[in-house]
Amino acid sequence: MTKVLSVRLTVEEEAAMRRQMALSGDREIGPHIKRIYFGQLHPGEGVLAELQRNSELALDMLATLGRNARRVDCETEPNENNRDTELRLLAAIFTMIYSSIGKLQQALIGRYVDHQVVEDFLKAKG
Repeated sequence: MTKVLSVRLTVEEEAAMRRQMALSGDREIGPHIKRIYFGQLHPGEGVLAELQRNSELALDMLATLGRNARRVDCETEPNENNRDTELRLLAAIFTMIYSSIGKLQQALIGRYVDHQVVEDFLKAKG
């Protein structure tokens, strides 16, 4: 048996939902809402799980860059410059992804990475 529920949305909420639908390739609101809702009920699947895997990969890359930077001796200054560039690129990618996701996902990421610290790092002169 199918049941129809009505949901009241503001114009801004509907516009945001339609943008997310366009990004995800969904054509109808009902299936989009179901996919998002049921995707969040299964923590190992969906957008949040993918985001968590990507954030863990990014944190692992940052840790690797940090370990490698400590091993570098004074003779390899060009490599230090490359590592700084890699770290800045990774921070920039994190910032772009962070600003493109919803508040719920930002709160989840905020448990592990302080977004303001990453932004401050990017703003600092190297």
